[in-house]
Amino acid sequence: MPNIRRLFRSHPQLKIIATNIRDGGDLGMHPVSLLPDVASEVRRNLARRFPGNDATATDYLVELEVVCLGEVPARLGSAHLLQALCTPLEDGPEWYTTIVTVEHWQRYIDRGTLDALALEADVPLPFSPMGGSSDPALLEILKRVPRGSFTPRHDFVLGYPLVWITPRPEFEQQLELSDHPADFARDHLGLVHRGSGQHLVAMHIPATAIDLVASARPTFADAGGHRRFLVLPEDTPPPFPQAWGQTLDLARFETIGNLASGGAERVCARIHLDDLGGQTIPYHYLGRLRETRGVAAATDEDYAGCLVARDAVGFAQTVRQL
Repeated sequence: MPNIRRLFRSHPQLKIIATNIRDGGDLGMHPVSLLPDVASEVRRNLARRFPGNDATATDYLVELEVVCLGEVPARLGSAHLLQALCTPLEDGPEWYTTIVTVEHWQRYIDRGTLDALALEADVPLPFSPMGGSSDPALLEILKRVPRGSFTPRHDFVLGYPLVWITPRPEFEQQLELSDHPADFARDHLGLVHRGSGQHLVAMHIPATAIDLVASARPTFADAGGHRRFLVLPEDTPPPFPQAWGQTLDLARFETIGNLASGGAERVCARIHLDDLGGQTIPYHYLGRLRETRGVAAATDEDYAGCLVARDAVGFAQTVRQL
């Protein structure tokens, strides 16, 4: 076996994971069996794949995501997901929001609806979508009809394997204050994997659909290798149990190094067409991202360092369990 502890002490992304495990454990956020179950399964997989004990930090990250989220490309999930011991959703809003790229949005929409939007946008038919941000006609439709609703495709499935949601009313209230909606959404919701040049769309999912599937506050297992996952913000330490987690505000962290909260977040299981009960899905085209956040290794080190420093002893104790 590779020296797992050494990997976690030296690699920033693994440090980020370990500190969130530490904070989730301190909060009593997940079953005590979750960490040993995940860790032992990852170790078994690594021992099988790397009998020479030469696995790297990247190999560990890959196995962690496979164990928790499932094999690529299916990503069917595992029993380790949605395990947070938190309060259920009660008296929530009627709608929740999730953010997708234009490429993904196009895969969800019924062709008849897409043709209707093309006509509304005065984009000539027949319209043959090439795919996402490389398709000027599709982007022209969204620019001319930035808000609307669409009928999902007959094979609609949302979630890979989870859907990350935020309350729509609070999100839209904050969005109105921004001059650059796409960048705001990315920063506010901690979407560090979305970078310059990508076009984002907010999709709004009815609470009636969310209520039909399992949902929970996200844990380290739900987050996988997410490089800016945050269990416990500095500015609003959430009492526990609580239904919602909080994202890291990427802009504030990058500019002043503050582990401040962005928006509320929760994860739910895959949503299928039948869960929607025949409802259409409202959408809002947010535009093109102007810049990228947090891609440099130094930024990962900065974030990991901030998290470790909050409780270095607890970090060391957590690493010993891995």
